Amino acid sequence: MQGLDYPNLTNLVTLELRGNCLETTDGIYLPNLRHLYLAQNNIKKLEGLEKLERLITLHLRHNQLETLDGLSASMKCLEYLNVRGNLISSMRALQTLASVGQTLKALVLLDNPIAKTDDYRLYVISQLPHLERVDKDPVTPEEKFEAQKKNKESQTGLEQAKGE
Repeated sequence: MQGLDYPNLTNLVTLELRGNCLETTDGIYLPNLRHLYLAQNNIKKLEGLEKLERLITLHLRHNQLETLDGLSASMKCLEYLNVRGNLISSMRALQTLASVGQTLKALVLLDNPIAKTDDYRLYVISQLPHLERVDKDPVTPEEKFEAQKKNKESQTGLEQAKGE
């Protein structure tokens, strides 16, 4: 990202860069940024996000992301993440969500290959217990219970496999 006059933008809280053919998130050094809209670009890799410690909203709809590697635990305010319409196809690609799992309240994964897999919603809820919404729909108490149950079953299965 070039051309932003960072010293004069230190108080910027919202940045809209939708549809700009960006290929990376690297280079956005705005310490007070709260809302970042990067939809409809060509972003393939998340980089430099650890510097956005106050970010609340990250909108990455319709890019080329296959993984969410690059999310960082230093993003301790992130509540809303929209990655709809990317190329995320495996549960492993979602593992870095745990780094923002304590604050993330809403996650949109619609129109990704993973959204067509069985139980992806329960998997996400089991990994991110503070989520209130997945794909625009509220997380129900029944889903939380089922996700916890699945998580316990998989933990028990892992422990049994280790003991064999």
